[in-house]
Amino acid sequence: MTMRQNLTRKRKTHFATITVWAALMAAASMLPSFPILGGGGNFSISYTLAPLAGVMFGPIPGGLAALIGDFIGTLIAPHTANVGIFTCLTGASNAFAAGYLSRGNWKPAFGLIVLSIGSWLLYPAAREAWIYSVTVWCVGLVMALVGGTLGVYLFEKKRFLWKAIGLFLILYPCYIVAQGINCIFVMMLMDLPADLLKVLAFSVPAERLVFSFAAVIIGIPLLMGLPKIGVFVGPAYDNLEEETELDRQMRLEYEENRRKRDAMQKECAEKVFCQEEVRS
Repeated sequence: MTMRQNLTRKRKTHFATITVWAALMAAASMLPSFPILGGGGNFSISYTLAPLAGVMFGPIPGGLAALIGDFIGTLIAPHTANVGIFTCLTGASNAFAAGYLSRGNWKPAFGLIVLSIGSWLLYPAAREAWIYSVTVWCVGLVMALVGGTLGVYLFEKKRFLWKAIGLFLILYPCYIVAQGINCIFVMMLMDLPADLLKVLAFSVPAERLVFSFAAVIIGIPLLMGLPKIGVFVGPAYDNLEEETELDRQMRLEYEENRRKRDAMQKECAEKVFCQEEVRS
């Protein structure tokens, strides 16, 4: 292990940065919302910000940021909470899945979708509307695998286009995870008919495509721009090392001692060379 490795520690996202994102999500809930196609209620603008919290801060910090932000948003804009206070769990699950998926771990997202399928099929109307399971859940499972492999590979590229496509592939299954958690509470609180679910089988994927595209438009500039001003967010900086003040002092002392040693070695070498010149 080198001296540099001894004098540094892994970077952790500052708590204030996560708090700011939670506040941003809460504030976004007050912006104009748009209706849910084929069903009641409205979507908050903050819905597009939830998975980005997981991508930028990781599954646990990002999930907490989304949970807190959506919880406050539910209190100040209850018209956007289609399952009441439980709505905050959809954003938290979205960010949680995105945090893992963007770091190459597709299993949490895949497992949450499987859990949603199991809960979903407990209801007769859901079993009758089998097309919903195909267009939403089955596609979500496939996309979780694609996002955790191909999506991550493209997301790590430097070019804007490839990075955007990779992020899109990562975010879409995370919105399906959130939809699954939401559906658990929807089916508990409401008695949706099978005919409506057959309509939702096509409107739900379309909405998630729009959300994913909107999140990419917001997320890519932030993920590429924030590190340039010293705010290191995203999977690429998870293992970035930073110095404490003590680390910095020790590093400067080490570098100073190294310069003195190099100067002494150079001086000794010059003396030896001069002595050889005199002898010759």
